[in-house]
Amino acid sequence: MLWPVPTSVLHLVLAAPRAPPRVTVPTAGVPGFCTWVTETAPECLIEVPDGFSASVVAFDMNAILHTALRRATSSDDAIKLCYSKLHSTLRRVVPGSVVLLAVDGPAPLAKLATQLKRRRKTFNKEAASSKKKGAQAVSSLAITPGTRFMDDFENAMLYFCCAELAAYRARGLTFWMSGSDVAGEGEIKLLGALRQIEQARAQREQRGRASDAREAGRGASRTQASPSAARRSSVVLVGQDGDLVLQALTLSPSWQVRTRIRSDGL
Repeated sequence: MLWPVPTSVLHLVLAAPRAPPRVTVPTAGVPGFCTWVTETAPECLIEVPDGFSASVVAFDMNAILHTALRRATSSDDAIKLCYSKLHSTLRRVVPGSVVLLAVDGPAPLAKLATQLKRRRKTFNKEAASSKKKGAQAVSSLAITPGTRFMDDFENAMLYFCCAELAAYRARGLTFWMSGSDVAGEGEIKLLGALRQIEQARAQREQRGRASDAREAGRGASRTQASPSAARRSSVVLVGQDGDLVLQALTLSPSWQVRTRIRSDGL
């Protein structure tokens, strides 16, 4: 026997709200940014000439390391390729005061899901590739904080810094290195170091103006900014990520920025 369904009940069933859609996690980065800049504003792209002098030369080491691993036949060979890249860049661009090397550290919680997804995709891709043309000598998954390869790589980079400081050409230079035990992406840590350099420079100039004012017998409040206060420092950022360009735009006007982004290898 069929029982009649009240209209009010039927209305409530049909009007029941559906389950809300799952929220998509926003992805970082700007896909195709470098291509867009090349096509839209080609006048912004200026080749760095040989012998170019810059106050600071900053390296995003993960970008260099990823390229080296694709060509290397072993982990030692990958480190040698990184050495070659650092040496060639420091011969082409002469650093004036500071050389920065930054390695990606542990990512923030908001990016862990993205990193897990990328690593799973990389693992499947390398596994499929190894069946066709042989496994890669060193998996790109080794570029993860805490792996033995990253410990060896960072020790090798420290040796590189010490070897450079021992050379006569490195007189007056300061090498800063941020390893994978320091949280944050390499390009973020580079920009943080540049802001620290900028603040230290501003403090030195302020002390210098105060000292000049005391020597001249005038109060510091009556002195005017010296010409050196408006001097701009130059920096060359070496990396392989379009985010590096965007983040460089956040620097203050006291920096004259040159970015060198290569995707065609070392």
